[in-house]
Formats: sequence, C-alpha cells, structure tokens
Amino acid sequence: MKTINTALILILFFSFSAFGRNVMTWIPIYGIDNCKALMNDPVKSEWLKNGLTHIGLQFWVPGDNGEVVFVTDYQFTYKAATIGKDVTDFVTWSKANNVKIMLCLHNVRYEDFDWALTKKVIYDYPEETVNNIMEIVTSYNLDGVDIDFEGIGDFTSDKEAFVDFLNKLGDTLHATGKELSVDIFSTPCYNSPSPAWESAMAPYVDFMNIMGYNETYENDNTLFQYCPQLPSEVNIYPFRYSYIENFLTVKQGVSSEKLNYGLPGWVAEWGGQCAQGNILDIMEISESGGIAIWDLQMNGNGFWKHSDTWELIAGFKNNHTASQVREGLSVCGKATSIEDTKAEASPIIYDAHNKLMKFSTGQGEAFLYSSNGVLLRTWKINVDKEIDLKGHGYGFYILKLHSKNSVFIKKFSINE
Repeated sequence: MKTINTALILILFFSFSAFGRNVMTWIPIYGIDNCKALMNDPVKSEWLKNGLTHIGLQFWVPGDNGEVVFVTDYQFTYKAATIGKDVTDFVTWSKANNVKIMLCLHNVRYEDFDWALTKKVIYDYPEETVNNIMEIVTSYNLDGVDIDFEGIGDFTSDKEAFVDFLNKLGDTLHATGKELSVDIFSTPCYNSPSPAWESAMAPYVDFMNIMGYNETYENDNTLFQYCPQLPSEVNIYPFRYSYIENFLTVKQGVSSEKLNYGLPGWVAEWGGQCAQGNILDIMEISESGGIAIWDLQMNGNGFWKHSDTWELIAGFKNNHTASQVREGLSVCGKATSIEDTKAEASPIIYDAHNKLMKFSTGQGEAFLYSSNGVLLRTWKINVDKEIDLKGHGYGFYILKLHSKNSVFIKKFSINE
C-alpha cells in the first residue's frame, strides 16, 4: 500500500468522515461459517472494517399473525440451535469495528420469494410486525432494519400499503436512533418494489439497495423497448449506472446519497471489466451513491479477495474521488504494454512510428492517466478516427469501445 502523508490523511478524515458513501453487504443464512472465517482472518477483517458501513443479517422472515421469526423455522434447520449465538457473534464484531449491523427481513420461507407473505405483513399485521421487529432490534442491540420483500410481477396495487408499512417502521426506528433500508429491483417495470416506487419510499428510508448486480454496468447496450417510464429520450439504456442514477435523481427526485448500487460478490468480473472498474464507474457517475455487495462471502474470489480492491472500497466509503483512489492501485491488473499493431486485425490500430492510434470497430472513449492515477485527458472515439499520442505516451490508458453487440475494454500502456 502506498504511504500517504500524515497531514493528508487527517485532511481526508475530517473532510469525508461525516459525508462518506454507504458500503453495505449481507450475511445469508447459508453463508454464516464462510463469513465468520473472513471476520476471523486478521488481514481480511481489516479490509472489512475499513471498507464496510453496514452489514445485513438475512436471517428473519415473517411468521404467522405478525410474528418475525428466524428462517430456520422453515429451512436451514440445522442452524436453528446456533442462530441466536451467531447473531450475537456478528453484533460483537460489528460493534468492535464501527460497522452498523441490520436485521434483514425477507420473504423467503422456503425456496423462493413469496409476495403473499409481503401482503400479510403490509395489509393484515403491519403494527404487529413493527412491534416484533423492534423487540428483536432491541434484544440484539441492532442498528436498524433492511426490508428485502421481493415480488416478480406487477404489484403496483400494493404500493400504497407497502409504503405505509415503511412509514410506520421508519418512524419507530428513527425515534430510537435506528436506520431503515429497503431493497429494490433495478428496472422500473414488472417487479416490485421497483425504482418507480422510490419517490414514495424515499421520505421514510435512509437508503435503498438497487439489486442490479452483474446485470447492471455502465457499458451495457441493451435498449429499453418495453417499459414506458424513461428518464429522458437520450438515455434509454436501463442497465447502465448512469441510466439508473438519472431515472432516480431526475424522474423520481430521489437524493443520490440514498442510492446503493448492487454489486455481485459471486463474480469478480462482469460487463467486460473487473469489480474495481465497476466501482470506479459508480464513483464517477453517481454524485454520492453507495454500493451494496451481495454477499459477504465474496465467492467470486479474484478481485474481491485482493487488497487493492478493499483499498479502493475504503476510499469509496470515505468519499475520495476516482483520481485519488487510482493513485497507487493496479486497477484490474497492470496495464498491458501495446506495441505496433498497424499491420494486424485489431480493435486498436497503433502506428508506433508516428505515435498514431485509430480503431477498427465501434465508438467510445479513451482515457489517459498519469502513472500515479490522475486523469490527464479524454478522447471520444469513432471508427477510423486517428488520435495523435505524440507528447501523451506516458502513463496508462483505459479504452472502452462500444459496438452493436459487445463492449471492448482494455487497459494498456505504450512503449516509448
């Protein structure tokens, strides 16, 4: 890790500690042992301590008549005898490391999410459910609640009751200094709760976790042809971070700081680049939004189990800029040196003698960074457009080319 001047550390701490971004993750019932192993590892425990702001314990489901019970009442019964102690263990670690820990209430009693359970809560037993949630929060000294009620389909008719439940729960939690979050789908059609519900939910929750995961990334070229709710006519790529940010902050009027972008901890690379590159995209696109990693096991390994990634996440949490966190990091691995390719069939056509670069396919952007990660210059790219690199060959480049059906991303340096 690069040594940073002590005065700079103090400046960054006092500048950003009160205004940092959220970094949330979850512990699923089936991942308890793996997550404990990470927390008990002295190196990885430091990564988590420095990078996380919230952990959700996805252990609870609606019972009958407004009860809130451990999911082990219905499945994973082999954990029933120890689940209470597991909660206590995770609370102890979180309190010791200044990470907020949340009760995650979800609607999976058996194999899949069941919206019928959500209806029972929001229509039949809202007050009873809130009271029972608060008993658990108080009993285990939890810092808040995450509601993970998911429905595949159009449940718009239930929106008012759902929001009213969040209102009741949020008022009760906030009166005791606790937090409330809610998990939502990434597109505004045919699933619930969706971004089209956000403006109604926003006054009652502290933040919202957008469950796009590996289906959302800034280079996705999928057009939105089936959903009428578009933020603008010029931004119709629904699975791009920029689309989601625009839809929620412009059309829904939600503050950027209430948005956490879901990242898939089960894969290390998606959308043509590694986890680090996607986090940097969110950092550059979202004014103050956070990230939400499903889940803490990080079974994708690779970049999720790399110290540079967690240094990046710590910088993200502390509201550093993309240029700041690039310094000293090897984002998505070291830059590959590129030599003369003018006689090759390549997306990058580089004439080493004349220091000219052009591209055989697609359009996009090229970014030149100094060796310590400061963005120096940006070029727009079109097919056969030449870029004169004389005087700009130092540092490294990140190239993003978009064609009709694919995205080509490369990090490279140029031999001088």
